Amino acid sequence: MKKFIALLAAMAMCLSMLPAYADDGWTEVDDATELAAALSQNGNIRVMNNITLSNTIIIDKTVTIDLNDHTISAANRPFWIEGGHVTLTGTGIVTETTPYYAPFTVVGSANEEDTDYSYLNVGENITLSGWGGVFVQAPTKPGTSESTQTAYGVKLDIYGTLEGHYDATNWGGKGININGSITNTVNYPVINIYESANITAYSNENAQPSDDVTEAVIAAIGIYAAGYAECNIYGGNITGDTGIEMRAGRMNIYNGSISGVGNFYTEPNGSGQTIISPAVAISQHTTNLPIEVHILDGCLTSENGYALYEEDLQNDIEQDKIIINVSGGEFNGSANYGAVKFEDSSTINYSITGGTYNTDVGEYVSENYGTLNVDGSYTVAEKANASTNTVTINETNKNDIETAMDNSGFTAADGTTYQLDTAEVSGVTGNTIFVDYKFNEIPYTLKFESANLDNVNVKLGIVLYNIPSGTDVSEPSVYIQ
Repeated sequence: MKKFIALLAAMAMCLSMLPAYADDGWTEVDDATELAAALSQNGNIRVMNNITLSNTIIIDKTVTIDLNDHTISAANRPFWIEGGHVTLTGTGIVTETTPYYAPFTVVGSANEEDTDYSYLNVGENITLSGWGGVFVQAPTKPGTSESTQTAYGVKLDIYGTLEGHYDATNWGGKGININGSITNTVNYPVINIYESANITAYSNENAQPSDDVTEAVIAAIGIYAAGYAECNIYGGNITGDTGIEMRAGRMNIYNGSISGVGNFYTEPNGSGQTIISPAVAISQHTTNLPIEVHILDGCLTSENGYALYEEDLQNDIEQDKIIINVSGGEFNGSANYGAVKFEDSSTINYSITGGTYNTDVGEYVSENYGTLNVDGSYTVAEKANASTNTVTINETNKNDIETAMDNSGFTAADGTTYQLDTAEVSGVTGNTIFVDYKFNEIPYTLKFESANLDNVNVKLGIVLYNIPSGTDVSEPSVYIQ
């Protein structure tokens, strides 16, 4: 009987250590032991108390964690996802109390065939806070500390808040850190940033460079993409001393606000960031992997440097595989620098076919495109594909050029606004030709002077070629004095 009673007591004790199951099928956890047990199997987990972990929990199952207005913390590295799928929901925080790595490390596979290996979904009301918000890395080779240099089958969906804080040695934080050891260019990590996301990296404003910690290392980076991955930015806010630094991989910016707030600085670095202050910096890594940056929209701002900046600081220009395409967006650089600068423009492949800039980017615009300056704002748009019909200006029609254009059969490319192609001035008296028009209700006058127009034939070419579709250009007229 005593043995039976003792057995019942032991069973009761074991049952008390297991997580509870709610009526809705969720597993409710109160402490680190229950959380670890729940994460060892597939399922839905609801956190019922603030939990402090003494060790990193490795997740290789498919789980949804409802933080339920609570905080999970550890000194560093609370969770390590390797072969698992994790969705964070509800409201809550996962944090490193001593910033060193990240609340979630997401590790890829060494097997190229693993296309859906590790996954993390950060819900809209979730905050991840550490040295990095999320760290993406390659697995280590069995029995060693050496990286496989591959991270197959990783995906992140970020709807919430990621905070990167400087560590004890003053290394600046990273909102997202993609480890530079990742070199696989197929089945590479994919990171999606959505409209509700807020990614902020912080540096120690009082830190000073030293022999071990340089000015670049002190700086904080919103997204540091050192290894090969694809980042799709659909919206949200990204801020750091540098907003984003691309050193390998693909970046597609569809929308969102990206800001760099640090002081402009560059330095070569084979193991860390190299360019400080741009909203988006492009700096090829020592790995010499391809880089593609496509900017379709969004707002890129630098307080103390260029909004968009490219430079190969590793002196490997002959190996560069860099493509930069800009088709839209707003770019604001600081007064002492400018909106855009490509230091290796003669080597890299780039095109600018749209967007608005606070400085002239005419040197970078693609063929058949130009810039239009309106009150110091430069818009890039396509030049005219207008007809070559000639408008003849004479004594009869010189004050009614619009009628003359209509009579000549003048046409312009569909969806664009062009008012005048080529005008021939023949047999009229005067020495100055004026063209008046309005651009968005602002009057402009073009003035062309000559010593004598008496009884001479000249051709006047005026093409308002780079005006975006839908812009109001009205009341064109030509007159001669």
